[in-house]
Amino acid sequence: PTDTPMVLSGVWVAAVSMLVIRGREKYPGWLAFWIAHIGLTLPVAGLTEAPHYAADRYTIIDGVLLAAAVAVSLWKLAGERGSRLPSVGMIAVLLMFSLRVRDYLPVWLDDVHFFQYLKKSSPNTAPKEIFVARLGGAYVHRRRWAEAEQEFRELLVLTGGRFDRLSLINRAKALEGLGNINGAGQLFYAALRVIPGDIERWHYLGGMYFKDGRIREAITVGDEALNHNPNSIATYRFFATALLERSLIEEA
Repeated sequence: PTDTPMVLSGVWVAAVSMLVIRGREKYPGWLAFWIAHIGLTLPVAGLTEAPHYAADRYTIIDGVLLAAAVAVSLWKLAGERGSRLPSVGMIAVLLMFSLRVRDYLPVWLDDVHFFQYLKKSSPNTAPKEIFVARLGGAYVHRRRWAEAEQEFRELLVLTGGRFDRLSLINRAKALEGLGNINGAGQLFYAALRVIPGDIERWHYLGGMYFKDGRIREAITVGDEALNHNPNSIATYRFFATALLERSLIEEA
């Protein structure tokens, strides 16, 4: 609450409120608009993520109100019938917003471009590490392993070597894609220490070892998975099927 943007926002709201109240007799429409603006904005003021972005989805309804205010203002300025001022003004407004939309088009192409933009626009603080982690995950989703690993290396520096569970899993997949099975296995085990009952991750780890031909390690993973989930029929089925596919009948 004491950050500069928050303080300036409070000063701005107080100043505009005093101006529209003082001019309510001469410009009653501005007071009505300001009350509606505050009424629409206040209930959702605390719902946005940190850091707050002015173009958040919760401002869409209030944006419609602003568009209506611009339209009414242009209509009022038109004065006499046949004036070109509203048309010229509307074209200018549309051109201005069209240029802004054009600037943001690359951001909305996909999540890679989106998180690249957020990362670039963030300082070297806590929010940036969130965007770096999500960008790494986006690269993993697109099987761009080297770029993903680069982001996770940067995340290591930003967090001092501390990864959350999802980042551990995503980096493990990136290392697997790069052929570093040992490193990937270590990270999967680290993630499973957080939630040892995560059946899907045990299956993924076992499947990774199977694909690499490391049957003994895959069987060990299956045993550990069943230690944590002894009644998991899915785990029995997964590992038995994988062994049968490799003609390991007795083990299956």
